[in-house]
Amino acid sequence: MNAINWSEVHIDQSKLMYCDCCANLYGVPETVFYLTTKKENIKVCGENIIVQAPIWVCTVCKSTQPCVEGNVDSIQMAVREYRRKHSLDFHKPDNLLVELEHAGQCVLRAVLPFSVS
Repeated sequence: MNAINWSEVHIDQSKLMYCDCCANLYGVPETVFYLTTKKENIKVCGENIIVQAPIWVCTVCKSTQPCVEGNVDSIQMAVREYRRKHSLDFHKPDNLLVELEHAGQCVLRAVLPFSVS
């Protein structure tokens, strides 16, 4: 279990959500989660792009769930940053190699067609 440094946490909002970990450990299926951000490293065309990805964190067991509200997607954020850094046309679709790592392991490697509207 990762320790949370509460002095670095900015809580934008909180809500009651299902927590698989708390349901299994404590028999309490719903707990309060707070919304915060974490740094996420995503490789786009071999280049490391670091984005601040929004995540939900359980206040009881500190497990995390991705934030899917508002179509927030860390891969899209990384691709936008890559296009900005390389002055690529934001409306022309390109096939970009994207790799998502978790704990040093590649969990997603795909060539995806991206265009940003």
